Amino acid sequence: KEAYMNKDIIFNNQSINIELASGCCKGRCRFCTDCGKNFRVFSLAEIKENIDSINTESFISQAVFSCEDSIAFPTNFIIEVMNYVKEKKPHIKEFSICAKTQAILMKPAEELMLLRENGLSKIYHKIISGDQSVLDENLADENLDEQIEAAEAVKKAGIELSQIIYTGLAKKHMNTHVLSAILTAKHLNAMQPDEVISAAYGTNPLDSLEEIQAVTELLDLENGYFSSGEFRFKFPEQKNYFSAFLSETMHGNGVYINQFQGVSND
Repeated sequence: KEAYMNKDIIFNNQSINIELASGCCKGRCRFCTDCGKNFRVFSLAEIKENIDSINTESFISQAVFSCEDSIAFPTNFIIEVMNYVKEKKPHIKEFSICAKTQAILMKPAEELMLLRENGLSKIYHKIISGDQSVLDENLADENLDEQIEAAEAVKKAGIELSQIIYTGLAKKHMNTHVLSAILTAKHLNAMQPDEVISAAYGTNPLDSLEEIQAVTELLDLENGYFSSGEFRFKFPEQKNYFSAFLSETMHGNGVYINQFQGVSND
């Protein structure tokens, strides 16, 4: 089993990928494919060289800092990279960045707002689960109360909040995975992100869909989106439609089942 990388979950043909580092600085999370890989920070010269080598179409208007916890880098460094991208790729107007809870909390509020003023429009916050036991079992170094605090900080700075959860991490014994999904839904409701992205751990799409169903049945977003694989639905407007679509996929024709995996299977 393995979990998909940030760039697999969030990267699409409407954005370019910018990496500030490779590998993982912690190497603890049991579900992460970066564990065991040496962590290396790229020099500014290397980052600029990589940016120069990217061929982009004029319709692409976004850039994603996709490496783990990119927001932990010094704010001035991130802004310097964004300015270089805007100089070399003037059609890039918006930036998004990946972040873990602790790194968000370490950023002063004024620095988050400074990043927004320089073009940062979205933060991908990997919360993983709303079940503290799942976080602890997978050595994720995450705390639910701190996640709520970090979410509030992002929203207060006027930055769009997209939160990433994983299906397949909770144990399947006596429907524990469904109970874990219910806790995740309640946790998301408390934070009210602009978007929830569901990614899969493992390869059985039916297991993933069962958890997605449990999450979305209780998910009460006031104004947001739920995304999984190739699908994206507006909540609350399309919640009932999504529920029916999901049920048909699980128990009906199943034509879309393999595309609820966090990435497509192409």
